[in-house]
Amino acid sequence: MSYSTDLRKKVLDFLERGNQREEAANVFKVGIATIYRWLKQHKERGTLERKSSAPKKPRKYESEELIKFVENHTDATLEEIASHFKITIPAVWYALKRLKITLKKSHASIKNEMKRPEKLSKKGFSNIQKVTGSTLMKVE
Repeated sequence: MSYSTDLRKKVLDFLERGNQREEAANVFKVGIATIYRWLKQHKERGTLERKSSAPKKPRKYESEELIKFVENHTDATLEEIASHFKITIPAVWYALKRLKITLKKSHASIKNEMKRPEKLSKKGFSNIQKVTGSTLMKVE
């Protein structure tokens, strides 16, 4: 958070009336280093206005294009999406995160195959349980 231009002017007016920097820091609840920066800025640039932020770089893709691509290519990996838009994989990941799009696969057959037995004994698989048509056994 930056301080308002009005506060900056008040602090410099306070100093021009002959007050000390330390006293101004206590009165206006700002750091001494901040006051030194404001004095330097006023001397060099002639203004106490905040610096404007740097212009943002344009994205290499449009969000709408990314959304359409993901809708049309539901099985596309991050790598495939990145190569299509000629951007990096982390850029794709952050873009999808920003758009609240997940690429998790949720096929029912995969879910069933990945299910694990509810409870296995600490000694091994002494309780044999059925999982997707096959049985688990303790291998020694």
